[in-house]
Amino acid sequence: MEASSAAASRCFMAVLVVIILIGGIKRIGSVTEKLVPFMSILYIVFTLIVVFAHAGNIGHAFAQVFAAAFAPRAVMVPSLNCW
Repeated sequence: MEASSAAASRCFMAVLVVIILIGGIKRIGSVTEKLVPFMSILYIVFTLIVVFAHAGNIGHAFAQVFAAAFAPRAVMVPSLNCW
């Protein structure tokens, strides 16, 4: 079942690519002109859902970020990796 699903998905993507390539750059521009605002709105909405779902952990996350950012390891490791 998985193999047929993967094959169908590959075929669908191949057809989509052919349609876009035949349409040319103007077609790509017109499609992205409509897709990008929708994608950005969805991205913001889902990001807010995740943030609000884990609102109780925000303080702890910031504390971990700042503790890791100003730890001695944060200064030493990048300088050692550049050799």
